[in-house]
Amino acid sequence: MNRLFLAVIVIPLIGFACTENRQISEHRQSVAGDTTISSAATATEPDRPLPKQWRLKVVRTLPHDKTCYTQGLEIHDGAMYETGGLVGRSTLRKIDMSTWKSLQTVKLPAEVFGEGLTLFDAKIYTLTWRDERCLIYSANNLNLIGETNYTGEGWGLCNDGESLIMTNGSNTITFLDPKDFRIRRIVSVFDNGRPVSELNEAEYIDDEIWANIYQSNNIVRINPQTGDILGWIDAAGLLSEADITAGAEVLNGIAYDSATKSVYLTGKLWPKLFEVKLEQLK
Repeated sequence: MNRLFLAVIVIPLIGFACTENRQISEHRQSVAGDTTISSAATATEPDRPLPKQWRLKVVRTLPHDKTCYTQGLEIHDGAMYETGGLVGRSTLRKIDMSTWKSLQTVKLPAEVFGEGLTLFDAKIYTLTWRDERCLIYSANNLNLIGETNYTGEGWGLCNDGESLIMTNGSNTITFLDPKDFRIRRIVSVFDNGRPVSELNEAEYIDDEIWANIYQSNNIVRINPQTGDILGWIDAAGLLSEADITAGAEVLNGIAYDSATKSVYLTGKLWPKLFEVKLEQLK
């Protein structure tokens, strides 16, 4: 009787863990390749200055839910909003920035893999990885209030106050009309003539687009008008070796608090969130 009971309980848990690990593996493999600069690079333009190099200094180390497969991170009116991915586990949550505890969590539809989010006009726009669906939630109560579609994969999302700005893992950034998701323009991202791909989670910061390079510790600062790389940020070393061996995944979460000029970083399954500032390398 006890053996049978244990078998019934344990087998589904093992199955769930295997499914989750397979999703993570598939997500990595689907975007495998050069995570910094495409091998199809063109010649460097000699008259263009090299992008500045930056490193990070940690201001504060804060708690983060290590069960969240972080995809998007944004701050609005003193609260942090976060999306987590994986099919069957994708969530949207609102976090109290005074206690760093979740105020509210809602599950995305079970069949989707949640991706980046942004807040625009009291609405939260949430991408899905391969479903070509953008789910729209009320920023007031996190109720699902609408849905629209786009073509291709959805990775990161931010906005400049006029357009929604979407990445898809390539070196292109798409500017979308928030009303109907009509494409307004597409910008290709280059570092001195070389295309920079694997652009993922994105944040609009002081007239720049910051995007992390998937499966790397690099964040790039992008000119939203030209697509030129303005600078590279080295985000290596935020997590301890113990955190990494305990299952923390890759960097993926950039949030900017315009009121305090603070930048926050985290990653998939990270137990910590970091408030950081930049230091320019000589």
